[in-house]
Amino acid sequence: MKNEILEFLNRHDGGKTAEIAEALAVTDYQARYYLLLLEKAGMVQRSPLRRGMATYW
Repeated sequence: MKNEILEFLNRHDGGKTAEIAEALAVTDYQARYYLLLLEKAGMVQRSPLRRGMATYW
């Protein structure tokens, strides 16, 4: 799953959690889980957190 997410982000120059989830046919929660793992590993970065704003990776 991590590789698929990285491929998506490379092809689309980033994206929202919901977009990634939809493209990979997983739930938003599953996508977020793997995105957070990738962030901890230093492989992706997310946009600055702002209340009420979408998170971009």
